Amino acid sequence: MKTSISKKLTMLCLCALFCAACFGQQQEKLYFMHQREGSQKQLQQYLAQLLSKGGVKSDTLDNIYVNFIPPMGCPRCEGVVAIYNKVLLKNEPTAFLVNVLIYRKEKALGQYISKQNFTGSLLVADTSDLFAQIFHVNNEEAIVPYITKISLKQGRLITAASSLGATLDNDFISLMVNKNDFDKTTDIMYEERGEQPLNIALHLDKWQEIVDKKFILMPYDSCSIIAADTLPFVETFAVSRDGANLLVNNFLTSSFVLYSKQSHLWVAPTALLPSQAEDTMFIGKSVTPYVYQYLKSNNVLVSMYLKAAFMQKNIYLTASLPKADMVWKEDSTASVAYFNMPVLILKNGSGNNIATYQLDMEELENDGFAYSHSNGSFFADDSIFVYTVQKGWPAAGTEALPQNDSQNPFISDFYNEAPTLCFYSLKNKTITKTAPLDAVYKKYKLGYYVSAPAVKKIENTYYMTDKRLGKIYSLSKDFASSTRLADLFGMDTVMHQMPYSEDLPYMDSYQKFFNREIIDFEVSNKSECKALVLADKHYYLYQTKKNKLDCTPLPDTLNGMKISGVQFGRDSRNSLIVYGLYQNSQNIVVYSFKL
Repeated sequence: MKTSISKKLTMLCLCALFCAACFGQQQEKLYFMHQREGSQKQLQQYLAQLLSKGGVKSDTLDNIYVNFIPPMGCPRCEGVVAIYNKVLLKNEPTAFLVNVLIYRKEKALGQYISKQNFTGSLLVADTSDLFAQIFHVNNEEAIVPYITKISLKQGRLITAASSLGATLDNDFISLMVNKNDFDKTTDIMYEERGEQPLNIALHLDKWQEIVDKKFILMPYDSCSIIAADTLPFVETFAVSRDGANLLVNNFLTSSFVLYSKQSHLWVAPTALLPSQAEDTMFIGKSVTPYVYQYLKSNNVLVSMYLKAAFMQKNIYLTASLPKADMVWKEDSTASVAYFNMPVLILKNGSGNNIATYQLDMEELENDGFAYSHSNGSFFADDSIFVYTVQKGWPAAGTEALPQNDSQNPFISDFYNEAPTLCFYSLKNKTITKTAPLDAVYKKYKLGYYVSAPAVKKIENTYYMTDKRLGKIYSLSKDFASSTRLADLFGMDTVMHQMPYSEDLPYMDSYQKFFNREIIDFEVSNKSECKALVLADKHYYLYQTKKNKLDCTPLPDTLNGMKISGVQFGRDSRNSLIVYGLYQNSQNIVVYSFKL
C-alpha cells in the first residue's frame, strides 16, 4: 500500500541519538536552554537587530518562532530543524519563523546556506556573542540547534528544546504552538572568560627541576592560503611530511581542501567532498527514491568527512556515511531507521579515490561501547585503524542522569572494563581493546567525560597519550600493555575532591583542572618527549630531558592573526620543526618554527 510521506512518515528516528523532547522539563536533558534573569531588554534588542537585517521591524511582531543554529555543530540535527519548519508552517501557516545562524565569519556561510533547506520567514547570521549573554546552555555556547518560541513584546523565552532529542510528532508541534506562558529564567549570569597565565610550577612541582625559558619560539618561514576570506575558520590542519601540501577542514561542508605549496603561497585548492556514490552507499532498497529525496532535501541524510591526514604520498579520511532503512508498522505508517556508518577512505595526492573500507563495529557495540572514528588514525604499513572508544553516561545519551548501572560512572563496577582505544585490523577484521581509563577518572568518578586518548606511531613503536592528563606511554607489540614515559601535567597531585553529587554539574566542576591539552607529541629514541600543549588558549612547546621540563611559549598573535592550531613536522634536513596556523577573518597563514 503506497502512502503519502507527509501523512505516513510520521516520525524520524535517529538511531541511538534522538529521543522525545520535553518542553518545560529541560532540567531532565543534557542539552537545555534557559533565559538569563534580567535579560528581557537585551533579548528584545538582540532580536530587533537580527530582524532589521531582513528589513523587518520588531514592533510589528509579538510571538515568533526562532531556531538558533550553530552551523554544522550537529549536522544531522539540522535535518530535524528543516523538517520541523515545514511541519510547523503547515500547522500554523501565519507563524513568523526565523532561522538564526550563529557564526562569526558571515562571508564563509554562502556555500553552506546554498545547500541547506531552512524554510521560514527569515534567515540571518548572528556574528555577535549576544546569544551566550542572553541564554544559558549546557556548554559555553550553542553546539546543537535549539528550537524556540519567544515573546518579542515581553522579551521572554516561552519555550525551547534541543533538536538533538526531538521527535517530530503531533504533540511536539501542538505544544510549541499552544504554549504561551513563559519559561522560568535562570539566575546563572553570563561571565566572560578571561585568559589567565599558565602557572607551570604549580602543576609540575614533582619534577626535580623546571626550566622556564623567558623567550618565545619565533617563526623562520610562512606560507599563506589564497582566497582565505572565503573559507570558514579552520579548526584542523595537516602539513605533509615533505611540507609540499596542506590539508584544512571546511566544517561547514563536512569536507577538506587540499593545497599545494608554491613559493610562499598555498595554491591549487582541491576540494575533498563526499561523492554521490558515498551518499547512497548504505541506503537500503526499502527507501524509495521519493523518500530518499525528501530526506536528502531536508538535510537528514548527511555524508561527512570527519578527519583527513597524510599517509606517505596519499591521504586517508575518516567518514560518517548515512545508513537508512524504512520500518513499516501494522497501521501502514512508517519511520526511518537511521544510523551513522563509519568508513575509511584512501585517496591519492590528487584527491582521487584509491579504496574505501567499511569499519565493522558490531562486536564493539554488542559489548556496550561507542566509538569515535572522527578521532581515528590509520597506519598503512600495518593496515591498522585506531579509534577512541567510550561507554556510559554522559558520553552517550541525552538524559541528564545515568539510566542504568552499566552506564553509570558513579559506581565502581563501571571501571572493571573501561578501555579507551581500539585497534582494528583491516586484514582480518579483528578488534583489540586496550588502554584502560586512567585511575584518576575512577578516583573522582568522572567516567569518560574528560578522557581524550590519541595514538601515534614513531619509527616502529606505537605511542599513546591521554591529551587532557598529559601522560605519554609506549605500547607493547601486542598493544596489551603500556609503559609511561612522561607525565607533563602532574594531574595526580593537582586534582582534589570537589563537592560530590551524582550529576553533570559535579563532573563539570573538574573542568578547571583540565585546562591543558596535548595537541601533538614526539618521542626520541632515548624516550625523551616533546609535546605541543594548549593551555588556557595559549600554545606551548614542552620538552623533557632527564626529569627536567623546558616550556617555551609560541606567539599568541602574528601580524594581526591569532594562533589556532599546531603540529610537529620535518624540514628538508629531517630536523623536527613546529607548524603553527594563524588566522583572522581575512587571512590564514602557516608559520614554521625551529626548535
